[in-house]
Amino acid sequence: MSLPLQDIKVLDLSRVEIPHQSAARPPLLGQHADEVLRRYLGLNRAAIDELRRSGAI
Repeated sequence: MSLPLQDIKVLDLSRVEIPHQSAARPPLLGQHADEVLRRYLGLNRAAIDELRRSGAI
């Protein structure tokens, strides 16, 4: 089923104000490292500190 062109309504959105939502900044390198190591790898604070001292993170 197709509509005749005269029956098609066109919305002009060029003057509609859309509120701008600023995007959150991306995370910094390593910002969530401790959380990921604890939550997903099950490492404790001592293990994470040792990785940091060794230069692994």
